[in-house]
Amino acid sequence: MTDRSQMSGPVLVPVDFSPQAEQAFLFAAEFARNSSAPLLVLHVMHDAENTPGIYRMEDGSGGLLPMKDAANILLEQFRDRLMAAHPSSCSDLNMEFQLTSGLPSNRILEIAERVQARLIVIGNTGQGGFSRLLTGSTATSVMKHTAIPVTLVKALADKSE
Repeated sequence: MTDRSQMSGPVLVPVDFSPQAEQAFLFAAEFARNSSAPLLVLHVMHDAENTPGIYRMEDGSGGLLPMKDAANILLEQFRDRLMAAHPSSCSDLNMEFQLTSGLPSNRILEIAERVQARLIVIGNTGQGGFSRLLTGSTATSVMKHTAIPVTLVKALADKSE
């Protein structure tokens, strides 16, 4: 078993572009800054065969973009939104955004092990559909199947509810 106290890898934060993922990102960014760690922001495209239509995005001319292209656009938009809304959280942070595909919990665990993540930060509530992939059963599966510390971040409540 790996001695996690000596881990020098990044803080890993899987995101699904939801408000919960944004809150998890903010927590992970602060933790990474305080521990002088890099931050790896990961989006896992869920296997299209099992859930077709997740990334339905028009290309502007009436056609549909390939799933990977749409996911890349969504990840870039998420990054840009974070940087615009939270410049102090993003500045002077060694941050990488990565896109991969597969079953989310499996890929999160594989990548966390490969990069020797010191911490996995994940949102803990979902709004249904795709959000649940990263914030419901995926979070539970990640926690159950890793020796890496996992922090669940609860999204701030919507005051209009």
